[in-house]
This record gives sequence, C-alpha cells and structure tokens, in this order.
Amino acid sequence: MSIAELIGSIERGEICIPRGVQRGFIWSSEKVLKLADSIYRRYPIGIVIFWDISQSTRGREIATGIVEIAEREYRPRYLVIDGLQRLTSFVLIKYGSARVVSTYGGYQRKRINLYFNPETEEFSLSKTRTGTWFKVADVFDDSTFSKLLAEIAGSENLSSAERKEYIGKLQKLRETLSISIPIYIISEETSLDDLVEIFDRINSAGTRVTISHIVVAYLPELADEILSYLNDMNKRGWKFKIPTLVKVLSYRVSGTAFVAKLRDDISKGRVDRNKLREEWTKVKKAVDDTVSLLKSELHIHYSKYVPSETSLSMISTLISIINDEKISRNTNDNKILALLLLLSSYLRRYTGSTEQKMDEDVAFFVKELKSQQNIGLAVKRLLEKWEKIYGSLSIPKEEFRKPTQLNKTLLYFALCENGAIDFYKGIKIESLIAQEDFTIHHIFPRDILRGKYERGQIDDIANLTILSRETNKIIGSKNPENYLRKINEKILSSHFIPLDKELWKVDNYLKFVERRRELIVNFVNNRIYQILNLM
Repeated sequence: MSIAELIGSIERGEICIPRGVQRGFIWSSEKVLKLADSIYRRYPIGIVIFWDISQSTRGREIATGIVEIAEREYRPRYLVIDGLQRLTSFVLIKYGSARVVSTYGGYQRKRINLYFNPETEEFSLSKTRTGTWFKVADVFDDSTFSKLLAEIAGSENLSSAERKEYIGKLQKLRETLSISIPIYIISEETSLDDLVEIFDRINSAGTRVTISHIVVAYLPELADEILSYLNDMNKRGWKFKIPTLVKVLSYRVSGTAFVAKLRDDISKGRVDRNKLREEWTKVKKAVDDTVSLLKSELHIHYSKYVPSETSLSMISTLISIINDEKISRNTNDNKILALLLLLSSYLRRYTGSTEQKMDEDVAFFVKELKSQQNIGLAVKRLLEKWEKIYGSLSIPKEEFRKPTQLNKTLLYFALCENGAIDFYKGIKIESLIAQEDFTIHHIFPRDILRGKYERGQIDDIANLTILSRETNKIIGSKNPENYLRKINEKILSSHFIPLDKELWKVDNYLKFVERRRELIVNFVNNRIYQILNLM
C-alpha cells in the first residue's frame, strides 16, 4: 500500500488499533522529521503489520481510530499490530496537524512544523536557518502547492535553473506519498494461539501489541474503564502497563496468570460478563492496596521506583485473595508482604516461566493461608520455600554494586528505614522522595574521580545517596574530605557513610565504597530477618 492509501484508510477508520492499546502516539517531532527524511531519500523504513478483522462482527467494539473521526464513519478493517508511530507520523507529515490517539485512550492535538529546503534537500523544524524553506504540509496541499509554484515561477530572486530545480525537488517530495510501504497482513482465520506467537516474535522499537492488549480490546464494556483507571493512576505517579493488571484479572477469572487462558475463556463465551466486572472491581481494590503498602513499607511513592511490575502483579493477586478471605492485615503482615515483593524482585523469581511460577506461588500461598488463617505465617512459609530453592534470602554484597533500578530501590529502602536526613536542610529523605524534591548524589563527585577510576567504579551504588536538589547543587564538585567534615556525624551515619576520615580521601575511594556497601547490605539483611522473626 502507498503512503497516500494508508493515510486515506486511516482517515476512513479502516486502519485502527486494538481498543486496549495503552500507549498512543509518543514520537517526538525530531523522530517524525527523521522519518520524513528517510522517506524522501527512499530509505527502507520497515514493515507494518496488520491483523485483518474485516469480517468480524465486533470490529467497532474492539477497534479505536488512529486519528479522531466520527463514530458513525468507523469501518474497521485492520488492527495495527506493529507500526502505529510510523502510520501516525504519515498523517502528521502530510497535514502538519491532527488529533491523534493519545495514551490511555482519547485524542490530543499534535502539531509538527516541518519545513523542506529544495536547494539542500534538508528537513527542519523551523525556518530560522538560512536558505529557502517551504512548509511540508503546504507542499502536500494541492491548492497551496499551486500558489507556491506560481510564486517560484515569478520569483526574481531565482535564476531559471534554480526555479526548475526547486520545482523538481518539491515535486519529488510530493511523490513520496506514492511510495509503497511493505505490509504484512495476518489473516482473520489465524488462530489466537498463532496470533500470540506472532506477537511474541515481533521485536521492534515501537509499541508492541501483546495478548493482554487484545484481551482488553475484546472487553468493550471494561476497556474504557481499565484505561481510565490506568490514566488516573498515571496522574498520581503510578504508570502501570496493561499486562500488570490483566495478569491479576486473569488469575481471578480463569484461575491462572496465563493470560492466554483468560483470552480463550472470553472468546469462547465461558466468562460471565457480570462476574468479570465484579472481578475487575476487586483487582482495582487489590492494586490500590498494594500501592498503599509500597508507600508505607518500602517508601516507594511512584511506579518508576518499583523494581518489578511482575512482582507487583503477584502481590496484588495475593492481596485480592486475602481480601476474599476477609482476613484483616496488620502492620507486620504489610511488612512481610512488602518484603515478599522486594525479595521476589531481587531473586528474579518471575524472570522466565513467569506465569508458571506465579501460579505455583499463589497456589502454595492459598493453601498455607487457609491452613494457618494467618497472613504473615503464610508468606513466611512461601519465603522458606524460596530459601530452599535459592539457598538464602540474604542480599549478596557482591550484587549490590551496579546502580540498577533494583539496587536503587534497596538504597531508598535502607536510607528511609535508617531515618536518613538531608545534609543541610534537616529534612528526612523519605519526605524528599515523597515530594519528588530529591536527586541522586555522588558522595565522591564524578569530577574529582574522573581519570583516576573507571566509570563503573565512579557510579558504584555505594557511592550514591539521596539528597535534596538544593543540597546537591551546593555541594557540587567539592571534595568529600572537606565537605563531609562539616556535617553532623549522626546525619552521616544515617546515610551509612563511614566515619573514618581516612576513607574520605580520593586515594581511598575504593575502600570507602566497599565499607559503605557492607554497612548498607548488612542493614538490609538485618531488616529482612527482623521482619521474618516478627511472624
């Protein structure tokens, strides 16, 4: 199909996206510019993958337009499986502006001021550069283009050869709409199992449709509700992916974290729609409870600090079961549930065979919960099972080295649990994190370590702490041997900073990070076993 044909099909509502796709158009103007340049130069821009739904009786229910069009004009024929960003960009390149599908549903006005210089054959996002620039949208608009041609033909500032060159290059730009884009169409007869396999094998830099998105698309009565909930959570700082919620819903409805089972149950009419809505309400309650638990016990106030969304799905599933049993959670129960999430992330419990391990752990927990009628003991039994599998529940010191998200979460946890206070403002680090008025601070600034140590050594997690942005700016690139001396020793200890001043010297940097690593890891491991011993 040509670019012009694709744009026409999008405008007629023939090319849509699954209603449950959570992420809309996200490309920057710079990316759209690069795509326009690639098209102009006839570079390959990749294949677009569609799923043919032209014969489906539920097309309008499961599809939503890429650009905003009247509902009555929807004629869904294809669902985009891969290529949403490029397809939306085609529309913006041609028109310069459109109301395009946005994250969590709905539409937003997107504008791109794209200009083309026929002399240099360059694209730009502004006309401030020297040379003659034409707005790309004007070149593609027939009536405006006719006026441009008249202006060029009558220009006294251009020679005859230049006028001919300009018109030829602008015509070449207009001809890009005729360029054919390779399309792969998955037939409507394709089984759902094969469809899932195709999804799994698609690997692109864009937004990839997963089976969870298709499940939500096939739930028109819940799709908008789910996307609305995700949007609301996002506004509060908790940006979750659709699969995070669908895994919990799948377990509650189909008794397994394997979303394919939920898909089959839905497609074959084995799911009562009223029950589905009831279960979704319980999923929301469980996720809300999990978020509250993360805030109170792990000091995590935003989703970007959650070490693993899969682990969050697991804990939400357990909490939904606890809610079913009407067993009240106390402070100690919350602590050990939070510990379960932390350790499942650190042990990479749900990396590989994710759903199978989740099913095994949920079944084990349910059995223990019914037997013990005690949340803490049920979680403790599950952790004891993990201890036999992995050998230990302790955090290995050698693992706490790289500044990964997981290690940063452990660092936040340790600092908050230890009552760490900002060096100069006297405010607790937990409060700074909650207000997002914080930054990662290199105790030994990078500037004084460069040239003496490797980058991996400089960015060692044991060289990082949390401070207010203001304090971090005040310290700047000061030598720790000087600025640490002026800070109260209790505050330094709250950050696990060794009080041995010899370790504050640049030449002793590696000894400093090893000693601080030991202090942090020992503190975290002591906390782990303190929580376990509460049960």
